[in-house]
Amino acid sequence: MGLPVFDTEIKAVDPATGADLPTGKEGEVCIRGPQAMKGYWGRTDDTGGVLKDGWLFTDDIGKLDEDGYVYITDRKKT
Repeated sequence: MGLPVFDTEIKAVDPATGADLPTGKEGEVCIRGPQAMKGYWGRTDDTGGVLKDGWLFTDDIGKLDEDGYVYITDRKKT
C-alpha cells in the first residue's frame, strides 16, 4: 500500500484483543486522520464496530515496516 498520507496515523492491532502490535507483526490495520470516515450515515450500530477511540478499524490485515510502509496481506472478514 505504501506510506500513509500527511496527517494520518496508522497502526496494526491484534484482531482478537485490539492491542497495538510492534513493527513487522501482522494485525488489523487501523487509521486515524482527517480523511477517515466519521461513521456510517444513519447506522450508528455499525459505526460502533469500526470506529474506536478515533481509530477506523479497516478489516484489512497487514503490517508496517521500520520505514513506515504499510503492507496489506489479507482481509479479516470474508
